[in-house]
Amino acid sequence: MSTTNVKHLSRLRLLVTLDGSSHDRVVLGEVVRLAASAPLEVTLLHVAHYHMRDERSFERARSQAIVGQARERLQLPGIVIHTLVCDGEVGPAIVAQAGATKADLVVMAGHGHNALRRLLERSLPDWVRRHSSVPVIVLPVQRRAA
Repeated sequence: MSTTNVKHLSRLRLLVTLDGSSHDRVVLGEVVRLAASAPLEVTLLHVAHYHMRDERSFERARSQAIVGQARERLQLPGIVIHTLVCDGEVGPAIVAQAGATKADLVVMAGHGHNALRRLLERSLPDWVRRHSSVPVIVLPVQRRAA
């Protein structure tokens, strides 16, 4: 009698970074599209960044609201959702949480800068890509005309 090994499709673990701007909509839209083709385990991350202690409670509450709203948007079959708020410098916090959550992929928004501007400004997505041991997808978002 032979046994057949059935390989179960495991969930793709995404760390999705949120910044509280309209760019989050673009990132979440892509996560929804990906969920149509693969089972996902998504950790929604916002880093509460503040400089003074009295800003901490406000920034933490703001961060909780951001991940809560994103969670509501992703309530779809096939997506297991976790939310995470942490304090600190944004880039290092993202890299640390990618490892801590055992993410397969980090998903974040880019701001559509051209190569020269990225070189001069050293964008957050570029920093995360250089320092992360986890692959990073940067989704381009268009700047609105002023």
